[in-house]
Amino acid sequence: MGEARTSSVLTGWTGTMLRALADRGVDVEELVTDVGIDPAVLADPERRIPLEASTALWNAAERITGDDAFGIDVSRYVIAGTFHGLGQAFMTSTSLRAALHRVARFCRVTADASVVSTEVEGDELVYVNAWRPGETRPAEMAIVATLAAILRGARSALGRSFTPTAAEFRHPRPRNLARFEQFFGCELRFDAPDHVLRFRLADADRPWTGAHERLATMSDAAVEAYLATLPDRERHTLVSDAVGSIVADVIAAGEPDIHAVASELVMSVRTLQRRLAEDGTSFRDVVASTRQEIGERLLREPTLSVNDVGRRLGFNEPAAFSRAFRRWTGESPATWRREHTPRR
Repeated sequence: MGEARTSSVLTGWTGTMLRALADRGVDVEELVTDVGIDPAVLADPERRIPLEASTALWNAAERITGDDAFGIDVSRYVIAGTFHGLGQAFMTSTSLRAALHRVARFCRVTADASVVSTEVEGDELVYVNAWRPGETRPAEMAIVATLAAILRGARSALGRSFTPTAAEFRHPRPRNLARFEQFFGCELRFDAPDHVLRFRLADADRPWTGAHERLATMSDAAVEAYLATLPDRERHTLVSDAVGSIVADVIAAGEPDIHAVASELVMSVRTLQRRLAEDGTSFRDVVASTRQEIGERLLREPTLSVNDVGRRLGFNEPAAFSRAFRRWTGESPATWRREHTPRR
């Protein structure tokens, strides 16, 4: 068994929520003290606080406001430094797809136990905000606020009328459903396995107003430098996770190319291989595990046939998909689907 770890979140994100509360007349300093946080800590945007304390603040916010759509309101208070350099990198990316790749790569800056990925499903780009297995989950409202902040950022570059094709949430249908419908402006699904935003692929690749790749790359470097100042258990942004996110995005087109992935991550193939080895894996293993993860998720979709799933994973022949899936799980795709998909 590994050593127990304490998950943490960036003070800038917590401070954003507190600004929204303060504008509603809440005594936030007293609230912060009540959950055991020194208010002086929140004045430093590079400090971190325990996830447990942050979650207590988010839960208190919902209790005090009586508004289960408060997370959407919080997203209005996001400023340039809320997410450290990731915010600047996001807004100066060349497209929504590139911006979401950065969120996936650097998601641990905001919350070190978060796991973000993007993948292409048909004509959609799918953004998934999940959580590392075995870790205590944050308040659901905090993730709603994150999704809302992403959408506000996208609208600033693509127009105020821009909407996803669908949004999925882990929590039950909220009391303030109308607020969710008004803000997201798309199909909403609740009690989902993870928090998800779905975008038209054509929209995700539209040139982004304000794009400045050089500034985005400089912001990437600032994030990397920040991570390097943190204790090992907090700072290690696994390169394998970043590779997995890129692979998921292109896997339907066939076998991912290591040279293209290395270029996307602004490193040489040799450096990428070394960094993956440090993570205890290889490019081939990441591709296989990414395929397995996506395959299992797609097999839970009753509208997709097994052959459809295989094609979305880049397999031209059903038999090749079946053989690969047996290597991953010890079962055929059809058997796995029967055993792991809840009956409706």
